[in-house]
Amino acid sequence: MADAGSTRKDRRRDFKKRVLRSGEQLEPKRKKRDRPLVQNDEEAAAANAAKRKAAAEAKRQKEEQQRAQKASDAVAYVHAWRLRETTPWRFQKGLQEWWLKNWGSTAAVAKADFAIFLSYAPTIQGGAKERLRDDAKKAAAADVPETEGDDEDAATKARRKKRIRARKLVKALEAR
Repeated sequence: MADAGSTRKDRRRDFKKRVLRSGEQLEPKRKKRDRPLVQNDEEAAAANAAKRKAAAEAKRQKEEQQRAQKASDAVAYVHAWRLRETTPWRFQKGLQEWWLKNWGSTAAVAKADFAIFLSYAPTIQGGAKERLRDDAKKAAAADVPETEGDDEDAATKARRKKRIRARKLVKALEAR
């Protein structure tokens, strides 16, 4: 048996000797270059397409996960702002920017979280507050049918809900 200080090459040689003594057939060691080569260009193209598709899917999933994490952090940010008297809170520009971009999305922001944002919005300072006010006024003035119905498509429903949110936001920003 090989001792602890032996190299991999020595161990392989000793193994070969033992196998040859026992009369068994020893399969040759596989090397990277022994991999089967692609037979034609079509197989190569298909293999490359599959790799690209898998990479794109992995990238999409990672971006979706990051987007969900950012939304979760932004919701936690306004909840922490609401409890700022009892718990430490500090301004985070990136999370405030997320709210400025996504306040109208019913898919990204729940109704209860938007209610907290309505109380947070008047405390925003500077140009961000002006941009938010302008965006809200523009969304509130959007031409969207008022009637609700079963035949209403999802896009119209989302625009209508955004307009309702925009009116509430304009009212909250003008109150102070």
